[in-house]
Amino acid sequence: MNPPATGRQTPAAGLSALRAAVTGPVLTPDDSAYATQCTGHNLLHAGRPSVVVCATCQEDMVAAVRFAARHGMPVAVRNAGHRMVLPDVGDWLLISLRRMPDVVVDAGRRTVTVGPGARWDHVLTETARHGLAPVCGSAPASG
Repeated sequence: MNPPATGRQTPAAGLSALRAAVTGPVLTPDDSAYATQCTGHNLLHAGRPSVVVCATCQEDMVAAVRFAARHGMPVAVRNAGHRMVLPDVGDWLLISLRRMPDVVVDAGRRTVTVGPGARWDHVLTETARHGLAPVCGSAPASG
């Protein structure tokens, strides 16, 4: 990765502004919750992002992407961590969607609206309450 252009702040310099802009936690490797947010199912390829934004709403995601763009950082997004493409660079930002597991069932229409942090087990639980049984595979913890 090329060094930041002249006049750009380092990612660390903008963290307080990022924390003020999002409602969810903003984590760095020094935070105790950092490892939990970075660990997925494939432990051989665990990512070590410079910053993790634990999004709770769309505005958090927008703020995270803008922060990353300002600092020339690639972005990775994760839900459950079954499949995640990790940037092969120095500083990068991870947006965790785990705090956005919304599932809304419209039993009359037999439809489900799923938030970006929902896993299949969330869908199964909510649809079962309405007597619905969607087709599923063998990995209910998949995002």
